[in-house]
Amino acid sequence: MRILDEIPSLIETSFIPVELAPGLETHDLSSESLYRILAEAYSLNLDHGIEKASLTMVTEEEASLLQVAKGTAALWMVSQTCDPSDMTIEYCRSVGRADIIELTSILRWKDAGDRKNE
Repeated sequence: MRILDEIPSLIETSFIPVELAPGLETHDLSSESLYRILAEAYSLNLDHGIEKASLTMVTEEEASLLQVAKGTAALWMVSQTCDPSDMTIEYCRSVGRADIIELTSILRWKDAGDRKNE
């Protein structure tokens, strides 16, 4: 659960193969960075990832945790974090309050000489 300004805002569920991080559950993820733990305690090289976002409606359980009505519109995000060989280290599903969470993308244009049939 991610809390923003004392408001439950995002439910994140991460899946990490136990053979990659045995004993991970003994770490205090409320005060430690998951990615820092994976890098420092388990020598995992987090290199790249992908995240997809869409819309959904919260379930009864999610509504209770996020303190909204069942069926409220929400953001649905799925991400994968990989090592340099493209092995998945973490798969994560998140549902967040659309009235609080904002997604921002930064767009950069290539030099005109680098463009090919764009």
